[in-house]
Amino acid sequence: TGTPIGKSVNDLHGLLLFLQIDPYWVETWWKLSIYEPFCFGNKQPILEVLRSILWRTCKKDVLNQIDIPGQQEETHWLQFSPVEEHFYRRQHIDISRDVVGRLRK
Repeated sequence: TGTPIGKSVNDLHGLLLFLQIDPYWVETWWKLSIYEPFCFGNKQPILEVLRSILWRTCKKDVLNQIDIPGQQEETHWLQFSPVEEHFYRRQHIDISRDVVGRLRK
């Protein structure tokens, strides 16, 4: 999967359950060996499990296999109507004031 964690680290248990990663697919083992140590600041057990099952491929390592075309940059200039121009200028002014005000705090 691309994103194994959605809301909490506990979401990984579902992935380990699906993959049947022994013994961590058993909820008791998951909690005692991985989840509780993580909750108390010990990240080593979860990192070891993840390193053993996850595979990360860097684009540079497979670039000759995926046939990605070269990047191009294109600039398109838009013409705003007077109403749009006024709206976006007001937005810029209001947001700029808000940012400056927050930075001064």
